[in-house]
Amino acid sequence: MKMDPVPQLPFADWGFDRYGTTLYLPSQQTDSDYGEKVQRANEVYRQISGIELWSNVEWETRLRVILNYLLRIVPNTAAYKEHMQEHIIDIWDDKSVRNIMEELMKIASDEDLINEENRSEANSLLTYLSYAIYGFATQSNIDSRYRSNEATMAGNLSFVHASDVYMAWLFSNDNPLDLFSQRMDYLRVVIYGDVDVAILDGEGQLVKCQLADGTFSDTFQFNGTQLNKAPHAPDLFLDRSKNQSVVLLPKDAPYEIVLLSNVEQTVEVQAIQLEVGKTNGDYSKVHTVEMAAGDIDVLHSPVGSDVESDNRFSEAAGDTFNLADVSQGADTNLAVNLERVNVLRLSWRHMIIIAYTLPILALSLVALLVTWLAGGHRIRRKKRNGELPAEVRFDKLPSVCIVSIWTLFLVQELLYWLIPSYAFIRTMMKAVIGILILVLGLHGYRRMASKLSGSLLVALAFCSAADISINYSFFLGMFFYAIAQGILLISFYFHEKPERWQYIFWAGASVVSLLLLFIFGEQYSKSFFPLSLYIILLMALLSTSLTMPKKVRFGVILLTLGNILSFVNQVTTMTLYGHIVTLGIYYLCFLLLAFSTRFKPGRKLEQLPAPAQA
Repeated sequence: MKMDPVPQLPFADWGFDRYGTTLYLPSQQTDSDYGEKVQRANEVYRQISGIELWSNVEWETRLRVILNYLLRIVPNTAAYKEHMQEHIIDIWDDKSVRNIMEELMKIASDEDLINEENRSEANSLLTYLSYAIYGFATQSNIDSRYRSNEATMAGNLSFVHASDVYMAWLFSNDNPLDLFSQRMDYLRVVIYGDVDVAILDGEGQLVKCQLADGTFSDTFQFNGTQLNKAPHAPDLFLDRSKNQSVVLLPKDAPYEIVLLSNVEQTVEVQAIQLEVGKTNGDYSKVHTVEMAAGDIDVLHSPVGSDVESDNRFSEAAGDTFNLADVSQGADTNLAVNLERVNVLRLSWRHMIIIAYTLPILALSLVALLVTWLAGGHRIRRKKRNGELPAEVRFDKLPSVCIVSIWTLFLVQELLYWLIPSYAFIRTMMKAVIGILILVLGLHGYRRMASKLSGSLLVALAFCSAADISINYSFFLGMFFYAIAQGILLISFYFHEKPERWQYIFWAGASVVSLLLLFIFGEQYSKSFFPLSLYIILLMALLSTSLTMPKKVRFGVILLTLGNILSFVNQVTTMTLYGHIVTLGIYYLCFLLLAFSTRFKPGRKLEQLPAPAQA
């Protein structure tokens, strides 16, 4: 198939060619008789698959533009094999939105592939991909409307490379001369404005007409004559979306595009001369036409089977403008700008953040609702059974705080990885998380105040300060964590004096940790002494916590684990998942310590008198 991207890799631009004779199947872009031929292929395809054959030429356009970008970013076969091929294969194997987004993130984080010379092209490619995927998934683009609802998303994306489609075409005709096509060039025209668009053939007959409201018409008024659609009109592509009309014209016959303006306006027209098998087209500049309501303008597209001396196809021209003024070798950013896919001016990073944030928010709201319903039901059941006084009410504050912390945590992690320059926004999110944790702690302290609860609350304040400051300085964050750990250590020590085995555990854990620091922390040789003191303090805190209440004990264990993972992340290469796991463990620790403020020494929580709220 002419638009199949797989045979185009590796690129002909790298010097690759195919042995023997290449035979091409018809396509809607290049063959005016496509409609007749596809009917026979559809009969075979229906027998093979049980569904109708379909065509999505706009998605094929997306694939061509993507290949164009890849050619600019990947300069040679060695770079393609080392940095790109694995990702392309993974995307082709798993075409889910999640997998595509993850592969995009891997490509973007490859510093050997993405450098200062191609960074602009890479960002444009990823932006283009993100909008194409978003439009396809939400059916908000032209190409999305031509997807088959009977096929899976993967089936839609890989349609032009599907073996059953090839088989349907090959068995649709016994005569190769009637099946295969060597017509390779076509014209893509995009018109912006409130206009009706009609396509006429070389004899002036109406081929297709679409009004500005998106509906199709079998009649069109032109030069005082009503034109009726020709009985055997070729099946050319014409569609409209977001105030733009897209036309694809084969260059195997002459055509005219007639524009009828419905209001006084400036109409923009952009055309690209394209050839099958080549990723780069000749991008025309955007031409503007001042039109009053009722004005008509005509774009002429002559036959282009013969290539001009300058290696261009015969050009298209209009009554009031000329599209022959092309810009060969134009920057591929023009593809995004001309096709107006990025109407919100968002980058691919913003698109990924939006794509992940929306389901996170939806999931968080569902979790909050379920928590409220389950908690309220539990309280009502206990009151009916006489286990709780009638005045007890379900306390919604803890679930609100926890769900909010979860949501902010995931969103700020996306910002951390995708947009590192947004440090201030991440800091604000961490500050809100810290406030929510302190609200939880204070909520418990007010209900069950004790010296231990007060110490936990103060330590949580320093932990929140550490979480915020570590964005700017690793050692400053560790300094605040050390203060928090010192407060907890003193509080635990006087709350319950350690036993002999705890001292032994502290000494052994400290020795092992210092040896590991000495072996693997070479880059911190200048800071070996303060880090050693920090480790000894951390192991002392862990030792004293082992006889504390369950929530306190597990909170300190998580704090220790988070410290270990933070050090590992600093020594080794930081990864997105490693950072998420590490910070997630810290926040679980904070939540456990916040809930531990409800503890009163010498009595189990279940034995305490029922508070006003449960």
